[in-house]
Amino acid sequence: MIDRKIFIVPFTLLFLSVFLFSCQYDKPTECYYKFPNQTWSRFEYVRLEIPLENTKHDYDIILSVRHTTRYPFKNLYINVIMKMPSGEERIMEYNFDMVKADGTFIGQDDHGILEVTFPLKQDIRFWEKGILKVEIEDLIPRPEITGIVEMGLIITRSP
Repeated sequence: MIDRKIFIVPFTLLFLSVFLFSCQYDKPTECYYKFPNQTWSRFEYVRLEIPLENTKHDYDIILSVRHTTRYPFKNLYINVIMKMPSGEERIMEYNFDMVKADGTFIGQDDHGILEVTFPLKQDIRFWEKGILKVEIEDLIPRPEITGIVEMGLIITRSP
């Protein structure tokens, strides 16, 4: 008689390998720009390049901002230019609240660094593989914005 363990163990390992691989495939892609001296100069563009490998699903693009309490404004006013691998450009202006009505900052505090996320695009489909190029421009009319540590994008599969 054949021992069932001979068949069950390899099958179980194969199933777990396929399951783990498929879970990793849906992990969010993140890309960040770190500001020198925690200061964003007025005409300094945040430039990010994100590889796009999967064209079969819809995705959400989320802006992540990490800052300190030295951030001097109640909002973040930016212009975002997305250049798709096909050459198509999408240009959008955003004005995000950084402070709640009670005057405290929005976001998660991690040892003095606050992180706040904002949706930029939801349910977007990338029709071809390649590099997504993103430029973010500061539209607040000041020479410098202090307290900005990092800014980046998170691309995650839409629910």
